[in-house]
Amino acid sequence: MAFSTGQVSIEGTPIKRYTGVASVFVLGVNPTKEELEKIYGRELEFAPEYVGDTEIGEEGSQRKVPQVRLDFIVKADPDKYKGDDGAPLNFVSKVSLFLTKEYRYNKKTHQSTGY
Repeated sequence: MAFSTGQVSIEGTPIKRYTGVASVFVLGVNPTKEELEKIYGRELEFAPEYVGDTEIGEEGSQRKVPQVRLDFIVKADPDKYKGDDGAPLNFVSKVSLFLTKEYRYNKKTHQSTGY
């Protein structure tokens, strides 16, 4: 059995990831397709869907419940955040929250913790 000689793996450009609390401006909440295209500056293929169903429960006993997604389109405050070169960071991001019409139970008592 023969092995071919491969090429040395070269690392690509590292992607900077930001985590934690940030000072941002909210550009939109559940925007339409047209509003998203204006924010992102490009054409989108599909319109966002914010209302739907999701399956919950343990394997074998799953059921569908209504779910809504809240999308907050945010932009970093350029006065507070600077890149390595000192230029302001103007990144736009999306923060999503999912709400389902379902009671949540405490692990110990299996009683409702509110709704």
